[in-house]
Amino acid sequence: MRVLHHCPNRNPNRKIKLTEAEWSSPEPTIYIGGALEVEQILTDHPEISFVATLDDRDGTEPEDLCRAMGSKPRYQKFPIRDWDFRAAGGYHKDIPSKENVEPVLTYLNEWVAAGCPSILIHCAQGHYRSTTVGLLAHTLATGGDPERSATVLGEAGVTDTNWEIARFIDQLGNFNDAFIRAARSLSPKSDAIERESLEKSEKEFAEEVRRLESDLEKMKEKYLYLVRINEEGRENDE
Repeated sequence: MRVLHHCPNRNPNRKIKLTEAEWSSPEPTIYIGGALEVEQILTDHPEISFVATLDDRDGTEPEDLCRAMGSKPRYQKFPIRDWDFRAAGGYHKDIPSKENVEPVLTYLNEWVAAGCPSILIHCAQGHYRSTTVGLLAHTLATGGDPERSATVLGEAGVTDTNWEIARFIDQLGNFNDAFIRAARSLSPKSDAIERESLEKSEKEFAEEVRRLESDLEKMKEKYLYLVRINEEGRENDE
């Protein structure tokens, strides 16, 4: 199954319009893009019959565009924030979880049951969330091999995925770590980021241990000092 990734910020030469030859024998396609590309993609490709929005913000729903199309696509929004261990900011109510990732799997299973027609999957920028779900869509549509699908997405220009979403997809889809491995293979630079993060955490932990050991030694010295003063006081009383 074909994948077209339209993200001009990182892939300025990535095509989204099909050539005349491709139009003459249209093939079901997984379109991956950002919010700014939705109108162009839906306008240029009226064969799209499923649209998935992966965003937790208001105003990102292309429902009006869907209604304006000849045959209204099966549209659904999934309010999932783009967060994994690489993102700062701590806890948010819409970070990936089993509860908000599972509906994505249900939606794509409905898409598969409908025969895998052309689908648009988009988030805010066309990276991380939408590419991870695009990987899942291709995997489900082509027999369940995430690593083979990752190769196809890589050739389409996908370079980043959200590992937290991938982790829950792996669990919910019973991929036995194959999906998370495939998602990570599309983000090679992130392995170095993860190692750097772990090394930093280990250094911070070691420093904290040294600080606590120093504080403990000071408390011990203070305790022994107080014991000695107490004993000298009792000797003087006697």
